Amino acid sequence: DFALLGTNDVTPHWFDAAQSWLRPTAEGWLALGRETAVHPLWQSLLAEWEVVAQTDAYTLYRLPAVAETAVPLAEFSSDEGKIALLEGEVGAETAVAPGAAFTLATRWRQESAPQPVKLFVHVVDEAGQIVAQWDGLGVIWQGWREGDTLWQAHTLTLPAATTPGVYQVWVGVYHPTSGVRWQTAVSDRFLLGSITVTDK
Repeated sequence: DFALLGTNDVTPHWFDAAQSWLRPTAEGWLALGRETAVHPLWQSLLAEWEVVAQTDAYTLYRLPAVAETAVPLAEFSSDEGKIALLEGEVGAETAVAPGAAFTLATRWRQESAPQPVKLFVHVVDEAGQIVAQWDGLGVIWQGWREGDTLWQAHTLTLPAATTPGVYQVWVGVYHPTSGVRWQTAVSDRFLLGSITVTDK
């Protein structure tokens, strides 16, 4: 809408606010549908931005330019792409009962042209076996452009028969069709930390 934006030169970045949040580095706008579900983790972000317009269909926010300076925890690469993991921490103090769900959030930066990708989270036991996992991407990959920061919520449910103990939590990036994982300098996944599975 030229009257609101002052330009017709607009590049859309689509994402599912119920599970993710996409933030370009350049100044821009966020059009949020009135019926759009927003994950509780992102609700506080909305309060920081200026409301430009409100209609029966959506609310339009103005987003200031940001300079992302976080040092990556890890960088995942393929032949043609690179994505940096900026944040995502889970400690052994995160206690989860068998059969229960827990949510963690990660933050990523696109450092190349968009590539078809998905993210994964694996909860792994002492024997290296996956006991719970999450796979997905809360943004249309074509719209995750170079420099954009993505917050992604991951909700995992432990099997009811999970044995109490400490489990490692790993994350990574892979091609959605071939299943080939992107690589870091030392591996094809990154250890975020661990969770403790309680006995009740």
